[in-house]
Amino acid sequence: MAHARSVGCVVERIDGAYRAGHRLVVVVSAADGETQRLIDETVRFTTQPDPAAVDLLLATGEQASVARLVLALAHQGVPAEPFTGARAGVLTDSVHGKARVCHCDTRQIERVLAAGRIAVVAGFQGVDTDGRVTTLGRGGSDTTAVALAAALRADECRIYTDVDGVYTADPRIEPRARRLDYIHCEEMLELAGLGSKVLATESVDYAAEHRVPLRVLSTFSPGAGTAIRHQPEVLSPPVVGVAASAAEAELAAIGLPARPGLVAELIAPLAEARIAVDAVLQNEVRQGRSDVSFTMARRNLVMARRILSREAGRLGAERLIEDAGIAKVSLIGRGLRSNTVILSRALAALERVGVSVRVVVANETRLSVLVPEVELEQAVRVWHAEFELGEPSA
Repeated sequence: MAHARSVGCVVERIDGAYRAGHRLVVVVSAADGETQRLIDETVRFTTQPDPAAVDLLLATGEQASVARLVLALAHQGVPAEPFTGARAGVLTDSVHGKARVCHCDTRQIERVLAAGRIAVVAGFQGVDTDGRVTTLGRGGSDTTAVALAAALRADECRIYTDVDGVYTADPRIEPRARRLDYIHCEEMLELAGLGSKVLATESVDYAAEHRVPLRVLSTFSPGAGTAIRHQPEVLSPPVVGVAASAAEAELAAIGLPARPGLVAELIAPLAEARIAVDAVLQNEVRQGRSDVSFTMARRNLVMARRILSREAGRLGAERLIEDAGIAKVSLIGRGLRSNTVILSRALAALERVGVSVRVVVANETRLSVLVPEVELEQAVRVWHAEFELGEPSA
């Protein structure tokens, strides 16, 4: 995957791989800030834009990157052909803004490859069965690359980005964070969903389902990057990293009439809108009444509030309350829910430094706590040290 701002580095890498005899499909994303600029442009016309029209507009960002890269490659004498998502055969469902890839018809790409040319494809986009342009949501170019790699049975899908691999923690928070040579796909899936911006969650999920060999590398510097593997390492440590997300929020419906199926009725419209919910808590605070709270990514708070306001009102809630000042810190590994020693050490370490834990959520591959946003960095550093994840001292 390439960004328009790094065309020079990308052309150099593509040229080297092409002249080494590799058949290449290059998926590009929009220039930095371009997608947000296009989103802002829609607000100039209406506060409730047509989702299909928005997708049609947003798709132009990646298409501009395709054109620039094809022209730059031609200048270097490298034969390449441009593809929109539609021409690349990326078929999606009809959920505008968060479409999912259903199938890739790669016949046109294969013809170009057979002719000895490079296929340069616009990421982040596809078409539904009615031919309408759709977009895949955040990190959608990653998903496009993985989906095409799966359909083409590629030897490897390489995601080039602004970091040189996957680290045990965000190096901006923990300077001793260590780059991982490899990571299991389940652990990478948790990292992607819990604050790591290296890969989009949907791309890792697609790679795991279709067993696509995946590797994360830097656009700007040489190196082997991090390989995402589908077979767990026998001797891998129980904890491989710490993920953190400051952009979390909690939304609670207060004073609901307590009855069976209440949570399911509240969560169904959130699921329909594809709003991912992390933790769900239900407390019976007084006779016949209960409070139900959800935690989610902060970017989904406005839409979730609109949905829950309608549903909670219909179900008889007294009011909604929200807190956008929380963060989520997570240990990533294997067998974490069943390993009570790790849970005990993790919570004791946070208590020692005075981090306030509000909620604990665990499964076999991650242990997450919700903490005040101002305590996020402290929580990351203490866990990183507690489980000896960093570079060894000199």
